[in-house]
Amino acid sequence: MSIELPIKFPKITQCWLVLLIYFPPFFVNAQTLPTANAAESGQLLMTQYTSKDYRAHEQNWCVQQAPNGMMYIGNSSCLLEFDGVNWRVIMVENKSTVRSLDIDENGTVWIGAQNDLGYTAPDSTGNLKYVSLLPEVPDAHKEFNDVWETYVTPHGVFFETSTKLFLWHENRMQVWEVDSQKSFKSMYINNLGTLVKQDKVGLLRYENGNLNLVKGGEQLANLRVQGWVDLENQSMILTRKNGIFFANYDETNGLSLTPFSGWLNDELKSLQAYKATKLTDGTVAVGTLFGGILVISPDGELLRRIDPGSGLGSDLVLNLAIDRQGALWAGLNNGIARIEIPSPLTVFDQQSGLSESVQDIIRFDGKLYAATLAGTFVLKPGESGKPATFEMVPGLQDMCWKFLKFDNKLLIATGGGLFELNNGEWQSTGITNILYTLERCPIHPDHIFLGAIDRLLSATRRNGKWEIIPSPIDLPVTIRNMRSFTGEDGKTADLWLGTASDGAYRIRFPMNENVAPVVSHFNETHNLPVGYVFSGSIGGKVAFGTNEGIMYFTETDEQNGYFLLDDSIKAAVEIAKQQIITFAEDADGIVWLPLVQQIGALSRAGDSWYYNYTPFE
Repeated sequence: MSIELPIKFPKITQCWLVLLIYFPPFFVNAQTLPTANAAESGQLLMTQYTSKDYRAHEQNWCVQQAPNGMMYIGNSSCLLEFDGVNWRVIMVENKSTVRSLDIDENGTVWIGAQNDLGYTAPDSTGNLKYVSLLPEVPDAHKEFNDVWETYVTPHGVFFETSTKLFLWHENRMQVWEVDSQKSFKSMYINNLGTLVKQDKVGLLRYENGNLNLVKGGEQLANLRVQGWVDLENQSMILTRKNGIFFANYDETNGLSLTPFSGWLNDELKSLQAYKATKLTDGTVAVGTLFGGILVISPDGELLRRIDPGSGLGSDLVLNLAIDRQGALWAGLNNGIARIEIPSPLTVFDQQSGLSESVQDIIRFDGKLYAATLAGTFVLKPGESGKPATFEMVPGLQDMCWKFLKFDNKLLIATGGGLFELNNGEWQSTGITNILYTLERCPIHPDHIFLGAIDRLLSATRRNGKWEIIPSPIDLPVTIRNMRSFTGEDGKTADLWLGTASDGAYRIRFPMNENVAPVVSHFNETHNLPVGYVFSGSIGGKVAFGTNEGIMYFTETDEQNGYFLLDDSIKAAVEIAKQQIITFAEDADGIVWLPLVQQIGALSRAGDSWYYNYTPFE
C-alpha cells in the first residue's frame, strides 16, 4: 500500500505572512534566479527534530526515504522509522549504532551497524523488525567494527567496513579483506558503476565478481574522498582536506581530475566536507564537520550557507538525503533537520531582525523597506551564502503602517505622524496626528490624503515642507486603508476607503474641479459583511477583502450599489467565506493572500480562478 508521507512545516510568523503578500515577486523569483536573489533571501523553511521528539540518541548517521514514504534514520542507538507524525524505534540485534542504510524497491531496509549487518522484515503484526545477517558471515570475518556504507545494487547488497567489503547476493556472502594500512574509505554508485575508494590504491570498480582499479583511479589513492556527485557534463568529487575536484572519465583516457581553486575551496578544506548530494535544481549540498551545510552551484559558486546561525541544529552534518517532495534531510550530530531547499519561499522573522508584525513593504531607491509595529527596517543583503537580515532605519521608533512614494521622496504613516526619508534617516514632517494610511489624491497629484483617528486629512508640500490643508471632505471615521482608481469614462476618479468596523467609503471626484466630490457609505445593507474591509485591486478593478472572502462592487446609480462574491473566485472553494484582510496582485496576474494557516495564490485559467497554497502549522 502506498503511503503519502505527511510533513510538518515550521510555524510561520505574522511578520513573514504580511511581507510575502505585499511583495510576492521577491519570493517567487528566489528559485528561478538563485544567484541574483540569493543575497536577498531570508531563512529557509526548516523543521528540526530533537532527541526529545524521536526518543533516541542525539546523533544520526544516515537518512533515506522508502518507496511507501516512510523515513528511516540510522541513529547511534537504533534505527528510527518516521511516518511524518509518529516515530518508532527498531533495535539492531546487538543494540549498536546504525552507521549506514539503503532501501530496495520492495521497501526492505538494509542496515550496516557495528559488528552487525542485516535487513528489516515485517513481524506478525506487520511492523518491521531487524534480521541479522551475521550468521551468514564466515567465522573468520565476523569481527569488522563499523559498517560505514551500505548500498543496494544490481549485483547484490554491499556492506563496506574499513578492512572488509561484504556482498550479499542470492543468499551467499562474499568477502574482500584488505590490510588496515590500505583500508576501504568510501563507496559510490554512479554512472561509472559500483565504486570503492581504497587508501593507497585508488578508485576500484566492481566487475564480474572482482574489484578492479579504474583507469586513472590511482589519482585518488591519497585523497580522503567524502562525496561524489554526478553533474550534467562532469562529476564533482569532494574530499575531506583537499577541497573540490572536477572529474571526467572516458574509456580511452580514463579518469581525469581538475582541482577547483578559489576561496570556497580553501573554506571547504577548513570546514572538512563529509557528505554531499545533488538537490532537485541541480545544485549541490555539502555537509561538513565544522560548518553545517554549504549549497554550491555545479561550477563551484557558494549559493547558501545553512548552519546554527540560520537555524540548523548542529555544525556537524553526518548525512544528507532528498525526499520525494524534493526537500533536504540532514542527519546531524545533534538531531535531524528537514530543509525546504530549493524553495521559492524564505522566512523573515525575529532571527532576521523583525521583532514585530510587518504592515507594509516597499522597494525604494534599490532598497527594500519594511514597516513594522516597532519601526521601519531596511533589508541588508546576505554575504558569503548567509541569509539577508533587516536593520532598523534610524530616526523613527514607533508603530509604522503604510509607505507612499511621492515623486522622489518616501513617506510613511506612523503613530507619531507623517515622516519623510531623507539621506537614509526618517525625519518628521511636522504633521503629528496618529496616521494609519495615506494615498495620493486621484485628481490633485500634489495632494495626499491621510487616514487619522476619526478624521480624513489632506496635506500638500509647499516650499519643501508638508502642511495640512483644508479638506473638501468631512469624514469623521478612522480609515485603515485607501486605494484610488480613475473612472473608465475618464470624467471621474474614485478613492475607496476601508475601515475596521464601519464598512467602506467611496469618494468620487469629478475631473471638473468646480464640482464637489461625492461621498458614499457602504455597509451590510449593501451586502458588505460586517468587520474589516480591505480595498485593493485585481485586474485593474477595485476589489475588497472581507470577512467572507473577496468581493466586487456593482454600481446601481451614482451613489448606490451592492457587493457580491466573484463567482469565478467562489469556484476556488478553499477561500470561499474566509476572512481576507489583505491581498496583492503581482505582475503575472497572480493574486497572493494569507488565510488562517496558509499562504495562497489565486491563478486565473480562462474564466475561473484556481487556488494553490502551502500549509503552515
